[in-house]
Amino acid sequence: MQQAEVFIERPPLFSPDVEASGCYVEWGGKLLFLFRAKEKAEGNCWGVPGGKLEVGETPEEAAIRELKEETGIEVIQSQIQFLRSLYMKKQKMQIIFHLIHVPLEKEPIVLLNHESLEARWVTEKELFTLPLVQGSKEAYAYYRESLNS
Repeated sequence: MQQAEVFIERPPLFSPDVEASGCYVEWGGKLLFLFRAKEKAEGNCWGVPGGKLEVGETPEEAAIRELKEETGIEVIQSQIQFLRSLYMKKQKMQIIFHLIHVPLEKEPIVLLNHESLEARWVTEKELFTLPLVQGSKEAYAYYRESLNS
């Protein structure tokens, strides 16, 4: 599988097909990753909860909505932090991907919808042993960098 190209500045001639938010849900030093159903885009891979922005929606609003839809976890705007936007080129698709940090104080109950088959809290070491959605490793590096800056 071809790697995604990920940029922090908008590349020349970049024309996004979609804009999406990715939720980096953190609890107990681990991040929540979901195993995507086979029939979904990039199925049979692990990725963070998230999805496409709807018309008129901010990245934060999309993150809150997608997190609830995919995991049943409910948060409010003051509980999340917009970190940065990335520009991704994946196969035949270009995506603006917004990194959203969702720190939690207690372990939530995760209720998966039809899009995912499994949820897992993973450490950074475990993360890199999983088959990941394209661009996940690069996006994770920018997530860590954004938290530390």
